[in-house]
Amino acid sequence: MAERASAYLYHLAMNHPFIDGNKRTAFAVMDTFLRLNGDSLNLTNEQAYDLVLQVVQGTISKSELANPLAEALNVLSNG
Repeated sequence: MAERASAYLYHLAMNHPFIDGNKRTAFAVMDTFLRLNGDSLNLTNEQAYDLVLQVVQGTISKSELANPLAEALNVLSNG
């Protein structure tokens, strides 16, 4: 799941499909994808921001991004 989520975040943030809000949209799409699949991220706002900045600054690759996402995943209960 982390690999797919990282692809959403990485490609939307890096390809700049919108005039403004690409980083926010990329994170929101990734977060929505995870929640629709029964997962969530256990990250502070600062950690999430730093992770997105690493992507757009090119200091983390798509495959490397999957690791911190996998570590931060929480499986949501359906109850």
